[in-house]
Amino acid sequence: MFPEFREQLLKDSFVSINAAHRMARRSSGRLGKPDHNTSNLRYLCACYCDIDCYKIGISRETVLQFVGDRVSDGELPAPSAIVRSGQGLWLFWLLHDEADSSRAHLGAYPDNPRNHLQLYARINREIGRRLAELGADPVATDAARYVRVPGSFRNDVEEEILWQWEDPSGETALSYSLLDLGERLGVNKSTPRKTVAQKGEVGKYPLRRRGFLAANINKLTAFQTLRELRGGFAEGKRSIAAFIFAVSLKWAGRSRTEAIGELEEFGRVCRPPFPRTECHSAVKSAYKKREQLCATAGSQTSST
Repeated sequence: MFPEFREQLLKDSFVSINAAHRMARRSSGRLGKPDHNTSNLRYLCACYCDIDCYKIGISRETVLQFVGDRVSDGELPAPSAIVRSGQGLWLFWLLHDEADSSRAHLGAYPDNPRNHLQLYARINREIGRRLAELGADPVATDAARYVRVPGSFRNDVEEEILWQWEDPSGETALSYSLLDLGERLGVNKSTPRKTVAQKGEVGKYPLRRRGFLAANINKLTAFQTLRELRGGFAEGKRSIAAFIFAVSLKWAGRSRTEAIGELEEFGRVCRPPFPRTECHSAVKSAYKKREQLCATAGSQTSST
């Protein structure tokens, strides 16, 4: 179809899984490099799972057999496509729009009231959890991802990239609506996080204090949403993100013990995982001021 680009596409070339609607530098034209990030996505084309089976010594044939068994048992929706990308595998579940099955899912906007991007991330995370023993990448859940072009050649392992489409009917590729796929995996409803109210005297203006607490809880929720969309924080951003998370937990009323547990979970999904000691240091820094104030107040009371 595009002979002028053939040479470029034959070696180490990539295509985005989902579709953005804006060009780089805010270009309004139809040509140019796309500004491909989560905030600029328009269509959700496929959910996915990146399986690095070679890292744990499992063959691709074993992975396919395992996936086939889970599909037969009803524990996993049948994938639409299988991609042999070098030493590992990608599985894809194509998405179609509820209103028009001939196009991809429309509505991948961050401010969408139905939270399509959050549901998308939950679906990918649940699929990865069910295939974790095969080497599924736990942080590959976000929508702004790339995959290698079918038929291209991967130079590092000297292997051709093969896409295999699953077509049970023999007529059209297998696809799902986002809500249908979420329903099959049981993730359509997010689990609300428990929030512990801050202890202490209500004070002269109880409604004002309640407002501050609500605002702090909203900030914590916004951070957690950002973490889910990113699928964890990358190296170079983990330290500041851990501190911000710890401070948000503190002002949302979480105890230090609860914050340590939350930070340890935060560290496990970072890329690469954030050391446990660093997570504890972030909690210590965030809660230090309160502890110093309490110690000072205690000494003053004793002296009095």
